[in-house]
Amino acid sequence: MDVLGTLFSNMGESTVPGMFGVGGILVYFVVIVGAALFRIKEIYQEEEHH
Repeated sequence: MDVLGTLFSNMGESTVPGMFGVGGILVYFVVIVGAALFRIKEIYQEEEHH
């Protein structure tokens, strides 16, 4: 979590392309976590039906 804190603190001092880069990293992180949670939910539902 220190990495995310560093990203946010340095984002204010960054250039516009740098902000888009940090934004892209955050979007990628959210997508990965969302996909993992969705897959876990699917597996849990499959096991309930068996």
